[in-house]
Amino acid sequence: MNYWIASIFTTIIVVGVLAWVVYSRNKFRPLNRRFPIFALNLILWSISVILVMASNNIVYSVLFIKVASIFGALLPSSFIFFASGFEVPSDGKEPEQLKKMQLLFFISALIASLCVLHPEFIEKVIVREKILNNLPGPDVVYGWPFFVFSGIIIFSMFFGLRYLYRLMRKKTGAEKVEIQYIFFSIFAGTIFAIGTVIIPPLFGNTTYSRFGPFSSIIMCSIIAYAIARYKIMNISVVVEKMFVFGSLTTALIVIYLFLLLFLNNFVRVFSSSGSMIPVIISSFIIAVSFSPLKEFITNLARTKIFHQQYNLDKITLQMRFLTDRFSNLEEGISAMIEVLQKEIDLEKEPVFIINTDDVSIKRAFSILQRSKQWQVEFKKECPILKLLESEPCIHYKDELLRFASKPLMGNAISEMNVYDSSVIIPLVVRNKLMGGVLLGGKQGGLSFLELDKKILDTFSIYIGIFIETMQLTTNLKESQMYQHFLLENLPSGVIAVNNQGSVIVFNQAAEKISGIKKKDVIGGNFETVIPESFRGLFAELLKQNIEINNKDLILSKNGNAIPLRISGSRFYSIDGSLLGAQVIFSDISQLKMLQYQAERNERLASLGILAGGIAHEIRNPLVALKTFSQLLPERFADDKFRSDYLKVVIPEIDRINHLIEQLLVFAKPRPPRMEEFDLISVIESTILLVSNQEKFRNINIQTNFNSKGIKIRADSEKIKQALLNLLFNAAEAIDKKGGVINISVSENEGKSIIEIMDNGSGISSENINKIFDPLFTTKPYGTGLGLSIVNEIIAQHNGRIYIESQDGQGTRVIIYLPLNTGVFQ
Repeated sequence: MNYWIASIFTTIIVVGVLAWVVYSRNKFRPLNRRFPIFALNLILWSISVILVMASNNIVYSVLFIKVASIFGALLPSSFIFFASGFEVPSDGKEPEQLKKMQLLFFISALIASLCVLHPEFIEKVIVREKILNNLPGPDVVYGWPFFVFSGIIIFSMFFGLRYLYRLMRKKTGAEKVEIQYIFFSIFAGTIFAIGTVIIPPLFGNTTYSRFGPFSSIIMCSIIAYAIARYKIMNISVVVEKMFVFGSLTTALIVIYLFLLLFLNNFVRVFSSSGSMIPVIISSFIIAVSFSPLKEFITNLARTKIFHQQYNLDKITLQMRFLTDRFSNLEEGISAMIEVLQKEIDLEKEPVFIINTDDVSIKRAFSILQRSKQWQVEFKKECPILKLLESEPCIHYKDELLRFASKPLMGNAISEMNVYDSSVIIPLVVRNKLMGGVLLGGKQGGLSFLELDKKILDTFSIYIGIFIETMQLTTNLKESQMYQHFLLENLPSGVIAVNNQGSVIVFNQAAEKISGIKKKDVIGGNFETVIPESFRGLFAELLKQNIEINNKDLILSKNGNAIPLRISGSRFYSIDGSLLGAQVIFSDISQLKMLQYQAERNERLASLGILAGGIAHEIRNPLVALKTFSQLLPERFADDKFRSDYLKVVIPEIDRINHLIEQLLVFAKPRPPRMEEFDLISVIESTILLVSNQEKFRNINIQTNFNSKGIKIRADSEKIKQALLNLLFNAAEAIDKKGGVINISVSENEGKSIIEIMDNGSGISSENINKIFDPLFTTKPYGTGLGLSIVNEIIAQHNGRIYIESQDGQGTRVIIYLPLNTGVFQ
């Protein structure tokens, strides 16, 4: 197959595909249904041209030429049949005047066809093997009927284009743009066809007739774009872009050639040999000047040639300025719509349709609804929202009408009619559809120009940005309100300072506890305005990366000492730099009172146990004393009696005295005197103190200290007393040689841990829960107060003591003490 014939065959396929695309896009629209008829006429004409080119027989060549000419004669009437689809209603009932016009064009096509059938239409057919680069097909010499035929075709197409032009003047909106594209395509295709198929044969040259079918692809491509595409570019924009591109190309070529010529002459002054320097410099200058030259030509074309009255960049800057200027939704939207009204001159106020799924947007637009400045409708589902969810872009009513047969678009058009609107603008916030803005048409029923659409695109973008900004601002304000409310209503006092030491937070509870007014503190330096008890804490927090957890502190207020429990920490920015420090504190006066009352009640409850224990412990010595006292008058002269008296009475009196001393320690302990000391040193001195005692002669005391020293804040004498009691208990439980007492000390997470283990007789399971009860003992001469006193001492230091033991397997005592005077966790 000759490549020329293959090219025309490809053209036929492309035209056929375009016809199918246009028809399937909206088969219910008369214009879309009629376009395939026009395309079929072009295809049949192109096929007949292929047959002419492929024929080597004169008889068949004459036949195919006449067939091609008849199909060519039908083109004006098929074109009018297609173009009149703009005036045919969707029900297909054509006006009578439209039918008459189509009939007139069909009659003209019949007359032209009769001219083709005239015997003298073709005078001569010359078959050649090679014509201009192997172009196939014969040469033809036409007779006088061809002149009539050509006149009818030219005049038919002229009147067809005239009808299309009048239709274009009458229509508005998207239909007008469609007609502009179709007019441009038919005009260009007609000029091309006349210039190749009709004019040259009139002067005896049919070589260019072979190019004729290519006009069909020009026409069909542009028409398919105009009809099948939902959103089409305004023809004026196409012309403008073509003008700018052509002018820019021409200007660059002229500048490049001028520079090249000038620089070549300049270089030749210094060197006779050729050089690439002029080419390089010229290319560099062209590359640098491309962008400014393009911008200059574009602005020149818009202002001087196409006379655009809008400055889109200026409007964009206005919209951007408005989004930053206003902090009120109603004022900001009002200002934006005012700009829109000024530039586009809309007929009516906008209508807002808001999706109720988003609570924050609904709440924001409820304010606009209450203001009654604009109509605001809240809907969960409606045709307009469904259309925007399907295609979240600006929709124009005249564009939707082209696809009104589709349910989605037809329903949206019906709802637009309810609100008398012509444009739907989506409200998109953070890539989520929030609703739509319905705008009326332009004043005077004018259609929206391409620049109008660009302005509406800009409005759509910036109103979405503005609403998002307002949402973020509202959320931020509400968050600040929530934080302020929570902070001010906390039962605990909160004081915060920045990294410069200025007080930035001082809530109501802090005012109440400290007795200082907030206005006298905020903004001042913490070293002068906050209570003195807190100053050292803030100084320490700002200097060191530490935390304060549940530390007890005394606040002086009007001469009264108020116990506080305090926690403090530093806070940082996102990049890790220090912002400041905060302290949270609570008045624990009530807690202290409750603790005191609980301890008092516990001591009162213990009195019953103490009374019974004391009666039991003192009764036995008193019986002996009474007996000897009764016998004393009678047997005073008995030396043996006096000797026995001394042996019995004095130890019993000592026993009663020791019991009373222990009882006083338990019942009325002195308050601890807190000081910082080394715990390991105290333990070592205690071990040294007991090691020479008789009870410890056969006991090996082993130590395991994980560090050289552990600093704690406590009463060293009371800690030593507790350790002595525990060591004596351990020694008394060991009744065999080879006894071992193991003492270990460690620290972990702000606390010191003391473990004392022995391999003595242990404690039975029925007694393990009674060991801290006052006067409970299993030893013959014990007072039962040793472990009670130990428990009291540890409790005074906010510590914990645990004892693990099994009968016959030794005992393990674990003591936890905080490193400072804070509450043990």
